[in-house]
Amino acid sequence: MNVVERPSGGFSAGGGISSGITSGPLSGLIGSFAYSHRNFFGRNQKLNISLERGQIDSIFRINYTDPWIEGDDKRTSRTIII
Repeated sequence: MNVVERPSGGFSAGGGISSGITSGPLSGLIGSFAYSHRNFFGRNQKLNISLERGQIDSIFRINYTDPWIEGDDKRTSRTIII
């Protein structure tokens, strides 16, 4: 049996129109972008990065999960969210 691991991640993007409270030619436009990787560093670590942008505010998120910290015999995991 020959098992070959393929890349497991992807990009996504989107946009739309909201009932914006600002005025102008681009009133109410919103956009988003995201990247995810489900086997970061080849150890089942997960990385998600996303950005949502509107005219008034923005949201930026980074999520990182390590299901097993290397060298820890108790199989401790960690998740970091910024």
